[in-house]
Amino acid sequence: YDGSDVSRHQYPFVPGHVAYWTPLSLVKLASDAGCFVDFRTPEMGLRRGGPRKKYIIFYRSIEVFYRVSLYFGTRMFAPSEKG
Repeated sequence: YDGSDVSRHQYPFVPGHVAYWTPLSLVKLASDAGCFVDFRTPEMGLRRGGPRKKYIIFYRSIEVFYRVSLYFGTRMFAPSEKG
């Protein structure tokens, strides 16, 4: 977010997008729901969508926590649609 008037932006209002949530607000949301949250950059975010594009992963299971950590321990980016 560049700090300009949000009502003049089209992106936040495109169906299917989660836009302009701060990491702290999503951590609070996850915590209130009994979940963990993780943020990952999709490979496509380097070419299109900009550096703010993130995949947001919510989960409750410690097993999923470990699996996500192990997966990204060997990969720099999340898989993504073709850009």
